[in-house]
Formats: sequence, C-alpha cells, structure tokens
Amino acid sequence: MKHFTSHSFSAVQCRTQVDELKKLLDSQPELKERTDILPFFRKRTDLTAFIASSTPDLDRYDLLAYEFDLFGTFSCDVVIGDSKTKRFLFVEFEDAKHDSIFVKRKNRDTPEWAPRFEHGASQVIDWFWILSDMRQTDQFEQIFGARDITMNGMVILGRSDDLDIRETKRLRWRQDKVTTDSKHISCLTFDQLYEDLSFRICNFPAVRSVEGD
Repeated sequence: MKHFTSHSFSAVQCRTQVDELKKLLDSQPELKERTDILPFFRKRTDLTAFIASSTPDLDRYDLLAYEFDLFGTFSCDVVIGDSKTKRFLFVEFEDAKHDSIFVKRKNRDTPEWAPRFEHGASQVIDWFWILSDMRQTDQFEQIFGARDITMNGMVILGRSDDLDIRETKRLRWRQDKVTTDSKHISCLTFDQLYEDLSFRICNFPAVRSVEGD
C-alpha cells in the first residue's frame, strides 16, 4: 500500500529550487515527462510541495508522495497534502512540448485539443472517480487519515510561448468553466507554474527576511 512521506517545508530552500525550475525551462524549448520533468521534481521536494500553494486552505504541504498508487488501479505523478485540513492536490505532469496542449490539423485554422492534454485531463477525472468510489472504505481512511477529504486536481504541461492569445483564452475558459463532480481541474503550462510559484515564494516572510526585503 502506498504511503505519504512527512515533509517539513523550507521556504528558503524552495526559493532556490524555483530558480532552478527557471533554468531548466530556459535550457531547452521542449521537455519530456519521464526523462526531464519527473526526475527534476523528484529531486526537489520543497518545489514539488509548493505546487499546492495555489490550493485554498492547503497551507502546510506536509504530506508528499511521488508516483502515488491509487488502489492498484491508477498512478498519480504527485500528491501533496495538508495533514490537518485533509486537503490534497493530485498532480499530473505531461510533456512540455509545442503540441502538448493544442495541435494544428491540415485544412483547419483552429487548432484542436492535443491528445496529451486530453490524456492528462482524463487521468485526473479517473482519479476523482476511484477516490470517490473508495471513499467509504477502511483502506481509504488508512491512506488519507480520514474518509472526508477535499480533492483538487492539476495538469501541468506545454509551454506558454506556444499559445497565442486565442488559445490562451481557450485554456483559461476550459479550466474555469468545465467541472468534474463540482471540481475544477487546474490546467497550466510549466512557464505559468514557474511564474505563479516565483511570485508566491518571493512574498514568503522567511524568504523576504533572508533576501533583505
């Protein structure tokens, strides 16, 4: 059975790891999930935990798991949890490539949603299903510490430079308007992830104190 690792979050260390994410994104225009992205985040637990900083009332980031087994049915790239509020963020990484979110088809002016995007979003939907289905079991309570938890999902893929204004709006609209079991699935590029994390970590009191702001 898969278990969480207790994590003691360091904002100062996370600040360094956020900068390392920027260097990775600047180093090459495309990144592969298995060979570039997952190994990078696995070595940077504070950065990984801080992905959940956008999730309401998930403040501690003190539970962390990589390649988390969901009842022998699915596998989640990363799960971040708050042991007190019982809120959990389930994260799916996909490739950071020019066609990860949209693909252009012959004789069509409007790009279609890419198979990688649809795969990632469908993964999160399946996770919500199995979690809901298993919610009242002893196994569920043993893993998550309660049967009443709050679940959030996120798909991270693609690069911002590959999206024009229209496709950026399409991505935002889909995230804001489409729900699964009354839950929104956050969808953002790796560049957006960096920008969001960089803004939030620079405003942490511990980081501001060290940097003299």
